[in-house]
Amino acid sequence: MLIVPLKKGEAEVEATWRFATWADVGVLQGWTEYLGPDSSGNMRDSTDFARQAVLRWQSYADIGRSAESLAAAARKRLDRQELVALMVLTASWWFRPEEPLAFAYFRRTWCGGLYLEFMAGHPLAEGQVSGLLRATISCLAKVAVATGCEWVWWEATEESFPKYQKVVGNKNILEGFIPPVQDLFVVRVSELQSLQK
Repeated sequence: MLIVPLKKGEAEVEATWRFATWADVGVLQGWTEYLGPDSSGNMRDSTDFARQAVLRWQSYADIGRSAESLAAAARKRLDRQELVALMVLTASWWFRPEEPLAFAYFRRTWCGGLYLEFMAGHPLAEGQVSGLLRATISCLAKVAVATGCEWVWWEATEESFPKYQKVVGNKNILEGFIPPVQDLFVVRVSELQSLQK
């Protein structure tokens, strides 16, 4: 659906975002098998975010409120009900090419905003693959346009805030608020698209 650039070590590589299948959901639930006693907080966050995203996606899929393609999401753009999408990033160079290297879970709100609830890279991608945040922003922009959203928003953890800030720059609508808002980004879709140029 959407090819994005990444880096694996120093090498420039590509990966592809696509809508998740039920098989992908099972793989995401199994990310915990990669955790060991020396796993970092980021690795543990990845598995926790994957578990939460899968549970939420399943609850929406059970009632027919999940999008299985960009075309399906676009068809529902005038529908004021919430709609979710679970996207997975795959790559031929990943150690298991058929399995997700990363995922992103979006929810289009009833009033037309797009909320990135969860995103994470595979626990084993930490320190091996870079560019996942920028790749997720690209995916977010494409889904937002298809679903007719004018703005997107997401929360940041303490560790992820400076990384998002670096990618988004001064495009955050909340930039400059006093007291500073450091756990939330709200960005117009047009601004997200400009980040891709």
